Amino acid sequence: MKTAFRLIVSVIALLFLFIQSTIPARATSFEPFDHWSAALKSGNESALAALYSKIPPAQLQTERGTVQDATAEAQYWAAVMSKNPTGVNVKVLDIEHRQPGVIEVVLRVEMMFPADSGPQAVVAAMHQVWQQQGNRWSIVFTRR
Repeated sequence: MKTAFRLIVSVIALLFLFIQSTIPARATSFEPFDHWSAALKSGNESALAALYSKIPPAQLQTERGTVQDATAEAQYWAAVMSKNPTGVNVKVLDIEHRQPGVIEVVLRVEMMFPADSGPQAVVAAMHQVWQQQGNRWSIVFTRR
């Protein structure tokens, strides 16, 4: 009886390990996004703007509505970074392959800014949709 029980437990454990090994792991990095993150942290507006689609123009959605302007998001982030945050932490929460040549990145940007009353935290939750355009990846949609 004990041998049969051990055999059943062993089979269940092996099945569990097999199932776990067949589930694809979630991606935690995407090289074009890493370039966006580096450009953000450096405050380099032209490097940021180069990552957004020009044709068709990238769409930007905020609480104010949606605009089609490839430079608007780069200008926004350059203006934020010009306020000299003392810390910037970009966290990738999820990377999903929507279809061939289209990747969605879900992220959070955490920043600390100096203030008279002490450091002030600002957090931006974002989605970026990247599309492969020829031999490069471009941001075609972003929401923050």
